[in-house]
Amino acid sequence: MPTLMIVDDEALSRFNLRTLISRNFDDVTVVCEAEDGAEAVERYFAHRPDGVIMDIRVPGMSGLAASRQILEGDPRAAIVICSAYDNFSLVSQALDIGVKGYLLKPVKKDELADKICRLFGGTYSPIEALAEQRILEMMTSGSLADPLRRDLNRYYGDIEHGLMIAVNVDEPAGEAYRRQIKRYAPRLGYALTGRIGPMTAAFLSPMSDPDALMERLRKIAKDVTCAFAPVVSGDWARAWAQASALPVRRRGATLIDALDTLIYDDKLGVLSLETLALQLGVSSQHLSTSFKEQRGINFIDYITLRRMELAARLIDSGIPTPDVARRCGYSDIAYFKKLFRRAHGMSPHMYRERTRWEG
Repeated sequence: MPTLMIVDDEALSRFNLRTLISRNFDDVTVVCEAEDGAEAVERYFAHRPDGVIMDIRVPGMSGLAASRQILEGDPRAAIVICSAYDNFSLVSQALDIGVKGYLLKPVKKDELADKICRLFGGTYSPIEALAEQRILEMMTSGSLADPLRRDLNRYYGDIEHGLMIAVNVDEPAGEAYRRQIKRYAPRLGYALTGRIGPMTAAFLSPMSDPDALMERLRKIAKDVTCAFAPVVSGDWARAWAQASALPVRRRGATLIDALDTLIYDDKLGVLSLETLALQLGVSSQHLSTSFKEQRGINFIDYITLRRMELAARLIDSGIPTPDVARRCGYSDIAYFKKLFRRAHGMSPHMYRERTRWEG
């Protein structure tokens, strides 16, 4: 459930805002209040609300200064400035430091509802949706120009790292899923959503607990196929290619059936349980347990067997043993030879000579 902090030095104003919110948003909770800027900063970091409605003129530290301090400590903080003064300079300063909106006192119900919806991503305008769509298209195609890239980093805090998600779902279910992601955006940090080809796409800000994030998104998606890939150093195109490569999972197919589609011979050398779990949208522990239950073998042992099968085929094709070891993911040649002997009952050299003799 999304949470809010209200910052205003007038008790009546806080009461009115609280009342408007409770009457119009059943799922939004006011978790704390503050009467001045310093208290606002302290309580923000104590409670970590998903959104803040901040009066611009409060005793001591101003609302702008408090907002700046909060955003310096948490660039993803979602703050709406509230003021009795329709002053362009104040609006400009507020937007410049990264607040998400500006409310004019006395606050009207419709305006508050609009700002709350935007703050929590419940609804957003067609123009905003189109802008996010274009940004995602540029991200996933690798065509995001540096000037826009700098502006987006300035606005969002950090778009160079995060999580790319691909959801194989038709419209209008895709739109409903995107709205669910936007609804949880404050908890996720931020979310850019859109549609790339036949898939719903989203770029999500970094999370300290990606397993918890993926579990939440899987619950939202229910039985729809979701795939995840980490974005590192702004390589959105690679992350999207990785996430969107997961084929449509047939209804009734198991998690391990989907896993099989991700294990290619040319990837055996770099595969890891953690990477595969990320692509499938589950925790590595869950994937490991499910694999052992359905296949009767540990995942690591299974991958080792697959690598040794690949090694045998590569040796048959005439590739030198050191190159075979590297392609199978082993930098230690002695260790590779030990595993190969265990799997095939002979050394790579003997296997090579035997196949030559049999040929």
